[in-house]
Amino acid sequence: MATHAQRRDETEALLNHKLKLISPALLVLSLAACGGAGTPASPGSPAPTPSPVPLPAPVPAPAPAPAPTIVSKVDAARFLNQATFGARPEDLAALTGQADFSRWLNAQKNAAVTLQLPYLQQLKANGEEVFQNQRQDIWWRNAVTAPDQLRQRMAFALSEIMVVSDQAANLDNDVLGLGYFYDLLARNALGNFRTLLEDVTLSTQMGRYLSMINNQKPDPVKGIRADENFARELMQLFTVGKTRLNPDGTAVKDGSGNPVASYTQADIENLARVFTGWGWRNTDGSNRRSYDAGDELFPMQAFESFHDIDAKTLIDGVQVPAGQTAAQDLKLALDTLFNHPNTAPFISRQLIQRLVTSNPSPAYVQRVATVFANNGNNVRGDLFAVAVAILTDSEARQPDLTGRGYGKLREPLIKLAHAWRVFDAVGRNNRYDYWNGDQDFLQAALRSPSVFNFFQPQFQPVGAIAAAGLAAPEFQIVQENSVVSGGNKLWNISQEFQFSGGLGGTFYNQRTILLDFRPWESKASNANLDALIEEWNGLFLAGQMPDAMRTTLREYLLSVDAAQPQRRLADGLMLMLSSPQYAVQR
Repeated sequence: MATHAQRRDETEALLNHKLKLISPALLVLSLAACGGAGTPASPGSPAPTPSPVPLPAPVPAPAPAPAPTIVSKVDAARFLNQATFGARPEDLAALTGQADFSRWLNAQKNAAVTLQLPYLQQLKANGEEVFQNQRQDIWWRNAVTAPDQLRQRMAFALSEIMVVSDQAANLDNDVLGLGYFYDLLARNALGNFRTLLEDVTLSTQMGRYLSMINNQKPDPVKGIRADENFARELMQLFTVGKTRLNPDGTAVKDGSGNPVASYTQADIENLARVFTGWGWRNTDGSNRRSYDAGDELFPMQAFESFHDIDAKTLIDGVQVPAGQTAAQDLKLALDTLFNHPNTAPFISRQLIQRLVTSNPSPAYVQRVATVFANNGNNVRGDLFAVAVAILTDSEARQPDLTGRGYGKLREPLIKLAHAWRVFDAVGRNNRYDYWNGDQDFLQAALRSPSVFNFFQPQFQPVGAIAAAGLAAPEFQIVQENSVVSGGNKLWNISQEFQFSGGLGGTFYNQRTILLDFRPWESKASNANLDALIEEWNGLFLAGQMPDAMRTTLREYLLSVDAAQPQRRLADGLMLMLSSPQYAVQR
């Protein structure tokens, strides 16, 4: 085993070569983002409002690109890195040469849903104490190994729009409930947005996170007002957004050039009255705040005596008649928001940001929003059709990769999942016991610091990106501490591997998640090194590796003893994962 001093020298040498891979422009952008996130808001508080992002003026939809006769390896890699948690060699081989992406997309639509709750329940049935650690384990397992990758990637995107978090005191122990909530997202991720909206609204997890559960009708004598928390965020974050939008997602302006608000405080207050009377199931009106274990796995139940039956006026003057039940009021309100003209472009733009690019053109947003409004069969809100529209759009498939602002910063969890997918990583205990991504990367599944997610869709880091009028949401969690801690974690991961002679890595135990380098050892020989670099170029960079990066990477790997192929693989992977070229998905 190497001494501490030897490992330090190896680390310094690797970092020196790593710095050679950093392009000056991307380094400037990364440094500009450090420290720019600020302090996240608490659940239910007003969102910190960054400067509005000036979007480009609407442009006509481009002419449809000529359909390729076959899917090339480069486009297969780009597509898989957008639609999944990362391209694997076997997936890339299967997709390359297909006539188009339709077979893959339809297979994903029809694949069985991979869930979290059954796994957590089985652990509990086996007598194991179940904590949030186990929920992180099953999230990683599904991200890395689940066959329904498109659904899992869409569910993750939706979890960053319709946020609940185990950081809330009333959810930190609700492990099964949060597994249930994530499964709710997964089941609906390729279904209909209207169904998703209602399932999220009536979940006890959202009910507790945004205090809709046990919300009571106003009573001036008792000093009771309907809680506005969920009503506000339902409009602001989950459906219409704060600003009235054109069909292409650009802001509607008044005569003075100022954005027009989507709703008023009165709209919030009236909508809050709609969401009164919902509580835990299996309780009664006199004991609505008690519940039995397991009730968190079922929707909330209506208690009519606590529901406000007076008439209400919703957004855009929609009238809720007096005397309706809680369920009737809820249906009318959700239908109104679902059908609001803002919802299609508002949600479509965010899903494009999560999968393809942080700054989609208005024409791209409008094309996707049009599919949201009508999937071609007069169905609104078909999320599978929306995903297909996002991933097969000309701006996703044949963009100008050198164009201004194209692409997105990869989320830390997706970077890590990608590496584990490529190298079939898993713990010796057959688990993914990596529990604290929020400590290393400021990100972990369902662990956002607030309802406003880890980052906001309009976030602009101070410096060159903001000066260019571009959004870069993921940069909100690029800070001094996350750069250091995240880099250290990537180093540790690259050093934890198994090889044909046994286990590798500096530190490991039964819980260590080990990369399987065994199938790759022969590829790290001097004779095969160029082919290895090109294969990684395809998998990780979709064929976009600059010549200077290729040369630098090759020189460094040749400096590593050819008799230690595992060391070449570990160091090469670290350089790849930490490079700015990989950090930005294009």
